[in-house]
Amino acid sequence: MKTQTIPTINLNTLEGVPHSVRSALPPPTHTAESIATSQIGHYIEMADNLRQPTTIDAPELDTKTFRSGWTRYGNDGSVSAVAHPLESIFTFDTETFVQHAPHSANNAPPVLASASSPQAVYLWVSPSLIDSKQPHHLVPLNLEGRFIICHNVAYDRPRVASAYLPTTERPYWFDTLSANNAVCGFERNQIKMARSSALNGQSAPHWFSYGCTNSLIDAFNHHCTDNWGFKCDWERLEYEDKRVRNIFVTAKCVSEIWAQRHTLIPYAIRDALITHALFVRLWPKYKEAT
Repeated sequence: MKTQTIPTINLNTLEGVPHSVRSALPPPTHTAESIATSQIGHYIEMADNLRQPTTIDAPELDTKTFRSGWTRYGNDGSVSAVAHPLESIFTFDTETFVQHAPHSANNAPPVLASASSPQAVYLWVSPSLIDSKQPHHLVPLNLEGRFIICHNVAYDRPRVASAYLPTTERPYWFDTLSANNAVCGFERNQIKMARSSALNGQSAPHWFSYGCTNSLIDAFNHHCTDNWGFKCDWERLEYEDKRVRNIFVTAKCVSEIWAQRHTLIPYAIRDALITHALFVRLWPKYKEAT
């Protein structure tokens, strides 16, 4: 049987497309990149204009302001109850009560959520965290036309109530974990090789400094500190900063989480701020790489 060669087609110039087919297509000005720009161009503009946070440390919070629902902590010192983050672009993170579904982490309900924009940081407290008799809730967010940035969207998005509802203007979710993997991530065997070297007391392979794993701390340290010799405002984070996370994993009831809120709430807010700083550094690299 004679094999046929499939012609190479340039979607921008339509080179390689038979004339009979090309004549039925829109003009080249409406193909490929121009179509994509018309669909997501305003989201790209949002991301291009996002400014760095002034700090990655959570603000000092008055414990009297802790209430169920969303609270906005403005950069001007204002504190107000809001239905959801007000800005069009922000980072978002959730913390969950893992032992509620110990055999399926994906079903663990959110107990805290946080968001960060250049104008404010936000905290959401589940009603069930303050009153254990309350049912667990998903996080309320206004997704209409929003640009939401997460580190592991697949974990955070299912915990948003409105993610299951239709929207007039669809939101744009951006995953810094996936973007980091596209820019400078490692394949599984490369990570094993580097870890094996460390366990054997050897230096990591020379190429290991050109990338990082997908953890939030590793990605932040790689892109946001003086790793590449340029001036940065941030200091490297240590893995000890993530040990607090185990409280969410080991707590047997929500009252254990609420009892340690003075530690857990700043931790939750800081994750959103770290993701914010990471995105601003990673976004231009991601655009260039893709």
